[in-house]
Amino acid sequence: MSTTDTALGRRIADLQRTKERVSRVSIGTISLLIAMKVVAAVITGSIGILADAVHSLIDLTGAIVGYFAVRVAGRPPDANHRFGHGRAEDLAGGVIAGLIFLAGGIIAYQSVQRLISGSVVEMVDAGIITTAAAIAINVAVSRYVFTVARRVDSVALEATGRDLMADVLSSVAVLVGLLLVRITGKAVLDPIVALIVVVFIIQAAAITMRKAMSALMDTKLPEEEERRIREILDGHRGVIF
Repeated sequence: MSTTDTALGRRIADLQRTKERVSRVSIGTISLLIAMKVVAAVITGSIGILADAVHSLIDLTGAIVGYFAVRVAGRPPDANHRFGHGRAEDLAGGVIAGLIFLAGGIIAYQSVQRLISGSVVEMVDAGIITTAAAIAINVAVSRYVFTVARRVDSVALEATGRDLMADVLSSVAVLVGLLLVRITGKAVLDPIVALIVVVFIIQAAAITMRKAMSALMDTKLPEEEERRIREILDGHRGVIF
């Protein structure tokens, strides 16, 4: 094996280890957020916080799916997969998007039920503090996941990062709702904010699904990327395309 091949092999192995490490960080972070939100939801009775916890629970499922997809995608080509297993990440992206859609449906249902039956929120200050802490943690981790996903070109990690960012947006909406409940004393604002959270969730799901399906269907590259590739190929003699 040549020096170039050895260096390339090490580079691929390093990228794979990075992907798996980031996936594990995502799983650990989401697990922590779920625990925080469930405790806050029980203490306050907030449907907004509970909806946020449900979103995080489905985030966790998606992160686990993404982790195993990254591991499968890192396998070398074999007799049945001559071009490798990279499509596993695209499949995972589609699965994660479906889970985000599911989260949106669950939250919408719970919010409407609470609007019909009435809403009571207690110990609002505890909910505000917990939600603010969850936002800070989520922002830091989602930025980290996004940065690595783009550097290593991982669809699964990007889907997880997008999911985490949707969780940030939903938590911000919940925080605003809790602050309004604290200021006005009107608990009905809590399920209304939860419905607003659904909009963020569905938007994130649509973006993730579109990207995953585009890769699975082998959609053509943008014109600018094709032009750049042709320019590079033109600079090498003997290349015919």
